[in-house]
Amino acid sequence: MLLIIQILILFSLMVIAVQDFKERKIYLFLLLVLGGLIIFYRTQTSFLEVFLFVTLLNLSLVFTIVSILAIYVKFKMNTTLFDVFGLGDLLFFIVVSFAFPSLPFFVWFVFSLVFSLLIFLVIKNSITLKTVPLAGLQAIFFIIVFILEWFF
Repeated sequence: MLLIIQILILFSLMVIAVQDFKERKIYLFLLLVLGGLIIFYRTQTSFLEVFLFVTLLNLSLVFTIVSILAIYVKFKMNTTLFDVFGLGDLLFFIVVSFAFPSLPFFVWFVFSLVFSLLIFLVIKNSITLKTVPLAGLQAIFFIIVFILEWFF
């Protein structure tokens, strides 16, 4: 049963990556499905109390970072958060906060941002995107991490 859930999580992440690259948007329905699959998977592989505690820590980290970004954008760039950062990216952050314990989540979060920046810098001249498909690139990084977790 868990193998099927893992495959569905991988499939959902692939669809998110394709959507973000092609359409520059992510369907809310797909994020809800991914979130449900992740929550089911994590509650089957860890204690419920631990899962809830680390998820709250992860969500706190996401909201702290996004709040700092919103303040920076407002005062330094004189614009709003969602002019420089997509709502789909925020929702993807929230969904992924359910996927990992706190320290691995922090490591994933930092390295997925670095991965996204490096990949975008490499591909930006060969594609017509003017903005970073952050959720799509992070979904690709999540796929890599998730597959590595299976084998190691």
